This record gives sequence, C-alpha cells and structure tokens, in this order.
Amino acid sequence: MTANKRRAFRELVKDGNSVYENSMGAWAEGQVPVEFLSVYRDEECIRQHIKGMSSEDARKFALDYYGWSDDDSVGASIVYNTTADDLSKPRMMQLHG
Repeated sequence: MTANKRRAFRELVKDGNSVYENSMGAWAEGQVPVEFLSVYRDEECIRQHIKGMSSEDARKFALDYYGWSDDDSVGASIVYNTTADDLSKPRMMQLHG
C-alpha cells in the first residue's frame, strides 16, 4: 500500500467511517457497498489517465472505464454532473480538504 493510500485510509477511519464503505456511495451486485480501497484505486487509475485531457475526453474516459455509455441514464448523469477537476482530484481530498 502506498503512502497516499495509507493516508487516505487513515483519514477515512479517523473521521468515523467504515473501511467497508466508500465516499462515492458505490454498490456492487447484491446491494453490497464497494470497499473504500477498491474505489480509491479506481479513482487513482482514472486520475492518472485523464491528466491533460479536456473535460469531454475525461468524461468519455470515465464512462468507458466503468462500462457505461452516453445512453446509460444513471452512469451518464453521474459523469455529466462531474467536472474534469472533480475527476482529477482525489475524492477523499474533496471530502477533507
């Protein structure tokens, strides 16, 4: 685990959150919350890939990364309401910083 992951993980727990929950409210099949580290890793991967991309390209990358299309009303609405700045900033930093 990297120092950044450890720091984000500690902040999450210090603030009284469960390691089995995540800041995005992501759920897996069977109504089970996706663990924090899984979401953190996904967000980190997206941040690395969208550096220098336009907002539209970043949005398309995020849709493709999660397997959504522009026709997917849920996925598209989440990403349409997210700016490239939101995608490029760690979610935990958005909550705490």
